[in-house]
Amino acid sequence: MVINKPFNLAVQGGTGIKRNLDDLLVSAFSGKKITPRLVHRLDKETSGVMLIALNRKMASHLSNFLKPKMFKNILGYY
Repeated sequence: MVINKPFNLAVQGGTGIKRNLDDLLVSAFSGKKITPRLVHRLDKETSGVMLIALNRKMASHLSNFLKPKMFKNILGYY
């Protein structure tokens, strides 16, 4: 799943963080057979495209795909 993360929304919780994308996704898919997982992170002050996996296995696969070494190989084909 691809979403557009707005400015000023934390991706993960932490000290002093009351609202974050990770918790919002878990809440949105509560009771469904989907376990949303963040594939990467953006800073709270950054807006932009976020890739969200719908299960743990896909998150692992997509995370490996986005590793710098793999990304350089893909760019070499264009």
